[in-house]
Amino acid sequence: MWELILGHSLTIEVVGGRVYYTPYAGSYREVVIKFDIRSVGIFDVVSARLADGEVFDSAKLKNTVRFLIENDMRNVVIDLGNLEYLYSDTINAFIASNRHMLEVSGRIAILTEHPKVQDILKRAGLDNIMRIYRSEAEMIADSKEILRQTSSY
Repeated sequence: MWELILGHSLTIEVVGGRVYYTPYAGSYREVVIKFDIRSVGIFDVVSARLADGEVFDSAKLKNTVRFLIENDMRNVVIDLGNLEYLYSDTINAFIASNRHMLEVSGRIAILTEHPKVQDILKRAGLDNIMRIYRSEAEMIADSKEILRQTSSY
């Protein structure tokens, strides 16, 4: 179990490759959002698992990226899964998280297959500061190319 203090009490539990956020309000405890982490090539892919009616929490995304940095993960892809829309707070979270990752010589990318989300990311200019993958196959191909380029030195 990892504990992070980021302006409020928050516990991060890693169980079986999953990161669990648990905020505390008195003695009440509830898991708010869960992120699965899996390795694909050189990338650690972070996927939000949202229940029906649950909203993507950009603050938790920023906290997850901080957690990953503290645990020496430097090539992170945020998998937006079946998310159909992004709000400005999520765009801002991507920009802030990218800045934090660049400070430790890491990289953040985004994986989304949804055309509307791809368009929102492009209009926000995120494709100018980070890689946006349209499919997992594209991400795997890029991983192989990065490995090929770095192994030739």
